[in-house]
Amino acid sequence: MKLDPAESSIVVATTPASQNRAWDWETILYSIMFASLSCLLVAPIWSLEYLPLGDLPDHAGQIRAMIDFDQYRANHVINWFTPYVLAYAVTIALAKFLPLIFAIKAVLTFCVLSIPVAMAKLIELLRGDKFWVISAFPIAYGYSFYWGFYSCFLATALTLHFLAFVVSSVKRPMTFKSFLQTAFFSLLIFCAHPIPWFFSVCVTVLIHFMHHDFRASVRRSAPVFSTFVAAMAWLAMTNPTSKDAENASFSLERAMAKMVDIGKSLVDSNGDGTGNGGLFVRTEEMFTHAIGRYVSPSFIAIAIYLVIWPVFFRGRLRFELRRWLPLAFVVVTSLLVPFHLYSTFSVYCRFAVFLLPMAAFVFAPDPRSGAPSTKPTQEAFRFIALLVALACSTFLLGDNVRIMRTFKTNEDDFRHVLKQMAPNKQVLSLNFDERSALPLGSPYSHFANWYQVEKLGTVLFNFANDENAPNVPLRYVGPPRPIPPIWKPSEFRWGKYQAYKFDYFLVHSMTSRDELFAESNGEIILLARSGRWFLYGRRQLKPKPGL
Repeated sequence: MKLDPAESSIVVATTPASQNRAWDWETILYSIMFASLSCLLVAPIWSLEYLPLGDLPDHAGQIRAMIDFDQYRANHVINWFTPYVLAYAVTIALAKFLPLIFAIKAVLTFCVLSIPVAMAKLIELLRGDKFWVISAFPIAYGYSFYWGFYSCFLATALTLHFLAFVVSSVKRPMTFKSFLQTAFFSLLIFCAHPIPWFFSVCVTVLIHFMHHDFRASVRRSAPVFSTFVAAMAWLAMTNPTSKDAENASFSLERAMAKMVDIGKSLVDSNGDGTGNGGLFVRTEEMFTHAIGRYVSPSFIAIAIYLVIWPVFFRGRLRFELRRWLPLAFVVVTSLLVPFHLYSTFSVYCRFAVFLLPMAAFVFAPDPRSGAPSTKPTQEAFRFIALLVALACSTFLLGDNVRIMRTFKTNEDDFRHVLKQMAPNKQVLSLNFDERSALPLGSPYSHFANWYQVEKLGTVLFNFANDENAPNVPLRYVGPPRPIPPIWKPSEFRWGKYQAYKFDYFLVHSMTSRDELFAESNGEIILLARSGRWFLYGRRQLKPKPGL
């Protein structure tokens, strides 16, 4: 069943009426609001030098090693054939003209600003009210951002732009040029991260299904299906590891085996915590992860309001089933996809960011809005709804600024210790204290990797050394380097983990950890301390007075 003309005409506005409207007080107010929220949006990124965003320092360290690869060539290889590569490649290109940390922040800034821009375009194409974009600003600081999923975050921003592009072309005839444009756009997303790419492929079919029958929808989605060739090639490629890096090759048999492994992971997950109340917990997480917060009644209420508030402000729900499919797909993936799948963790958590954007499909402008017969009380109600939405978004964005400011002391302490460290050394990171104001993520587990960014050398733990993270472009292929589990620093033993091979030990703890190095026979001493950062290292590396 296709949508009737009245329904269908609302989905794509090739020439929005707003383009022909003169600037009025509402347009001016919207522009001021968008600019103000955008400033709040980027402020946290530039409030610190060393961002405490989960995995981000580790990704930054890998990028530094790829830029200065000559110093790592003996024990590392670069695997450019990985879907994480786009974020790394863009950052490396920017780093030719900018300091690396500045380049990373530039990419993050592009991503967070892209999300409301893409959402505004999507709303315009769906002929919604432009003020509905208010709810898009908080989702930029969602689960992937706070966990520092650098590549996935870039792919998420690209996906929202891609879906707006799909909506804009959904009723146009397919040409060879449009096929190539769509396929290339989809391939870019895959080269950033496969999870948002998978989401974009599925939702592309659903968007076409709003206007065409099933066979036509599949046929018009052929450009995104073509990128499955790249996905299969990726699965068929040996990921470089210490065992087979020098024998990297393509194998269709290997690709099928990996597909079977993925299928087994889906089966073995057995709902992955969706039983015994798990679905209820995941529903709570879906709303709060969408706005980058932990589960609490207040954040759930804010997220729900941001999803539904257009119905109180010049909008109404459309009950055409096909319009609800993109939103339903977000809900299904958030509730049923496993937490762990093919060497990737937090899989289901990453779909929540699409909750609010996909909700835009179920709203349409209320034809009664703004009519001469509109009662003053109705206009007042709509104005209050607007203020509440603006207050929710402003509160969340302001809270992001507050959260980052709480790490200023940590940054000063870390910088003090970093100054005492010589460059190009082997460093082991041991994190005993994870307490912070960060609502999601692990701010200190990878934080020591900023040393590798600033002074080269190697910091362990890092993804290049992790056999369970085969998709990062930089891979370690040298002799085994055993280290304690990243989440269990108390398992550190001097002999068991060959600690004598390290020059420094960066310890994050409330108290000193001298007992860890008792077996070093005085070779390892406390070199510096600032706040919760303790620098242990070889006696001969003790900084000279005055440094």
